[in-house]
Amino acid sequence: MILFITSRCNARCKMCFYYGRPGENELSLEEIRRVSRTIPSFPWLIITGGEPFLREDLPEVCEIFCKQNNVEGITIPTNGFLPDAIETITERILRQCERTQFRVNLSIDDLYEKHDEIRGVEGGFKKLLVTYEKLRSLSKKYKRLEIGSVLTVSHYNQENLMVTYNFLTKKFSPKDIVINLVRGQTRESDAKDVDIRKYEELVKLHEKDLLKAKKPYDRIIGTLRVIQYNQTMNVYNNQKSVRSCYAGRLIVVVDELGNVYPCELLNFSFGNLRDHQYNFGSVWNSTAANGIRELIKQNRCFCTHECFMWINLISCPFSAKDEIELVKF
Repeated sequence: MILFITSRCNARCKMCFYYGRPGENELSLEEIRRVSRTIPSFPWLIITGGEPFLREDLPEVCEIFCKQNNVEGITIPTNGFLPDAIETITERILRQCERTQFRVNLSIDDLYEKHDEIRGVEGGFKKLLVTYEKLRSLSKKYKRLEIGSVLTVSHYNQENLMVTYNFLTKKFSPKDIVINLVRGQTRESDAKDVDIRKYEELVKLHEKDLLKAKKPYDRIIGTLRVIQYNQTMNVYNNQKSVRSCYAGRLIVVVDELGNVYPCELLNFSFGNLRDHQYNFGSVWNSTAANGIRELIKQNRCFCTHECFMWINLISCPFSAKDEIELVKF
């Protein structure tokens, strides 16, 4: 599940696809609790926004899903502009969700003033570095805490990707680097004016690092990531699907207003949880939901959304080309 817990944000990112939301009438903690009671166990929760750490009840939200839905892993992306709040809230989550793996992904688009310009926050990069140090200290105390980073390739940082990547690998040293390609209806229209060759150059460098992993599990994950990057370039260049999409079947999006979607890039709602008395199953099994799933299947819906491409990759049979990559591994 991808849960947009708030649309409020303390940044104005040029490549944001979630801008212009009302910033009010969010699902309350009690509403989330009621919804959670109607959802069966599931393994992976992404809590996003907006800026998720603007919700002071974020630890309680995590605790609900850990206890009522047996969630094994939670990932929260953040711009890192609230160092003290992020430190405090993260430690509360770790204390309240004792058996859950927890990851904070720090969004880094460029370095110093260039990053601040993209994010629309003066001094934001320095605050992000402070957040990293605070989380790094916490990770020594809580082994379940992982610190990752997200680098979103857009028109504004494509000329500096290699410099930013080298900074991440040599000075920042996150557990993992996630490379995303800008998507959706962005705040500024030229954000998606990307030279795909720049993206390809970056992921080829990243692929070499992924396949250097010493642990077999990490190398398997790295190999799958390599396949995913290749699929992203394939979809971008050819504008067609490369495999079936499981949006709305194995992965679901819930926004801060209670609307349930198969994917955050599709404006087709399964229904609103408030209208269904907070019964997730009622929305999930609705006539609208089944119709949208069939539409996705028949139209061979496609995009470069990394979370969905990952689910599709591990859920669909491998192609011959994919199997060759795995054999190389």
